[in-house]
Amino acid sequence: MLNTIKLLAALATVVLLNGCNTLNKDECRNANWKLIGFEDGSRGHGPERIGEHRHACAQHNITPDLHAYQNGHAEGMRQFCQPRNGYQQGQNGYRYNGGCPHDLEPAFVHAFKSGTEIYAVKSKINSARQQQNNAINNIKQVESDIADKEKQIILSHTTATQRLALLLDIKQLNQTKSDLENEIH
Repeated sequence: MLNTIKLLAALATVVLLNGCNTLNKDECRNANWKLIGFEDGSRGHGPERIGEHRHACAQHNITPDLHAYQNGHAEGMRQFCQPRNGYQQGQNGYRYNGGCPHDLEPAFVHAFKSGTEIYAVKSKINSARQQQNNAINNIKQVESDIADKEKQIILSHTTATQRLALLLDIKQLNQTKSDLENEIH
């Protein structure tokens, strides 16, 4: 049993480590580093992404072409740093940590901020909807509790003291229901 656990742990570690690699052996061996840089840049990855590729390829004794990668990355960033992408990145809730060329950055950041404002409004709406759904679910539960207590009141074996306690519980539950309904509005 212990050996099985150790084997599973070792396999999980191998899977996790391989899952972190950006490139496999064949990709490292046949890499077009300018194209990889361009793809990374056009997706908005920072230039530090080459470090991840370097780490992945070092496991196969392959060294990336840094110059080709940087040239491709610069071209890719010019494609990425367009206002439409800035707006989309902001609207999707991503963060911008710099990296756009100086001539493209002002328009990208302006659009990014506009997208971020939309994201914030949508987040508030989603939060309000979630609160509303929670309140509706709570009202349903309170109504169910009231119905259960009303059934208990009319049972023949319920004592007068128990009926009084049930009526007080129902009164409190009705107040809770009213509060929840006000919260929804």
